[in-house]
Amino acid sequence: MKTPFVLGFLRPKIFLPNGLHDEERSYILLHEQTHIKRYDHIIKPAAFLILSLHWFNPLVWVAFMLMSRDMEFSCDEHVLKKMNSDMDIKKSYASSLLSLATDRHILNGSPLAFGEGNVKGRIKNVLNYRKPRFWLLFFSIVIMIAVGIGLLSNPVIKGKDALGQIADSNNIPLSEEASLELPETSAAEILSDLSNLQFSIKRDQISDDDRETVVTFGKAFVNLYTGAIAEQKAVTFRNYISNDNLLKYTNKMLELEQRKELKGEFSVIFGLENEFTEAEFKQLDKNLYYVNLPFSNQGSGMSFKMLVQTENKILKIVDLYFGNKDGVDTIVTGHPAVRKLHDSKRWDDQEWVDSVFDKLEKIEI
Repeated sequence: MKTPFVLGFLRPKIFLPNGLHDEERSYILLHEQTHIKRYDHIIKPAAFLILSLHWFNPLVWVAFMLMSRDMEFSCDEHVLKKMNSDMDIKKSYASSLLSLATDRHILNGSPLAFGEGNVKGRIKNVLNYRKPRFWLLFFSIVIMIAVGIGLLSNPVIKGKDALGQIADSNNIPLSEEASLELPETSAAEILSDLSNLQFSIKRDQISDDDRETVVTFGKAFVNLYTGAIAEQKAVTFRNYISNDNLLKYTNKMLELEQRKELKGEFSVIFGLENEFTEAEFKQLDKNLYYVNLPFSNQGSGMSFKMLVQTENKILKIVDLYFGNKDGVDTIVTGHPAVRKLHDSKRWDDQEWVDSVFDKLEKIEI
């Protein structure tokens, strides 16, 4: 090879052809020493190995060629910077590039050859090179530092987004301070997100290990139901309730309680952002759990009770009760002293279902 090159990994050596004059030898040596100081003799073979593994990806080929070009450009500029980059040096350096150019572009991992890598482009870059001004370098460094700090920082988002209520149940703290403000999510979008949530567990039956998931499931339902009342929005509970009778009852109860809310007939406050206290959790059967979720909104306390089981590893409510003294469920299903949640087949009992819906029909709002 007639061009100078670097060869070796642990102890790289610089090989020079015969016939170089002293000045030419000096900046060629400086060029190759810059490669060694920057570990280019290791980086380039490693990049070539990656290219060999991803030979089918055109983007990897482009990345490798651009990396090789930038290596040579950078070393050329370093030499010119060290030698004051006057026009005589530029011309001499460009002449050496041309005379020592390889016959073809070397697309491999080694060696690092002085005359390889887009010689025409390198000559243009050399002849047009200007030593960067201090203020430009300083400004670039400041910009890079600022961008780096911005990327490394962890912004705290003000307020609670559509799933912020769910984060609460997973003990994920949400700071009240804000370093970044995002557009507020509309109530309709939050309700839609809650309607589309689905909660699953790993096994066919609920266990004590699934308590956190079950409680999160219950909190999501409470936020969906009370949020729909406060916002006067129609929602679907299909992902939470599978029994058709209970689903029909819940939809009717929501409709009636929305009317009561409009007339101001409730002594409690409904909303999307409920605050929950510790849940009461009891196992009633192998795959049946009773959960009591006390919660409040703007200081107005309520309690939601539910029976939960799984269907194909998906959590479902098989019975529920809010138990507000003004609530529709208290009127049609009984006082909490009487209304006990323990039977997973309650809403399969047609006599019970008929009596509930008869009472619903008699409610005048």
